[in-house]
Amino acid sequence: MSEEDSEKIQKNGININLGGSYCSLSFMLFILFLILKLTGNITWSWWWVTLPIWWPILILPVGLIGILVIIGIILLILIFVGSIIAVIFLLKFIIDIFLNK
Repeated sequence: MSEEDSEKIQKNGININLGGSYCSLSFMLFILFLILKLTGNITWSWWWVTLPIWWPILILPVGLIGILVIIGIILLILIFVGSIIAVIFLLKFIIDIFLNK
């Protein structure tokens, strides 16, 4: 990338680092936990040590399942309330039939 291109990118407020020095917080935490585990400073399970690598993968399915559960609960409530309203109208209809005779 030329200097002119990088100046254009910086002027637009976009920060793109193609030099390879970018490192995510998750990866840095994994490296820190790995060093601490290998040096014996922590006795955590390997699941916890590698958690910073795989936790972003879990967010999407767990979030989707949570949203689906909430939608299901709302639908069940609406169905239940709707059935109660239907029963009330049915009882009112039956009472009207008997009272109007």
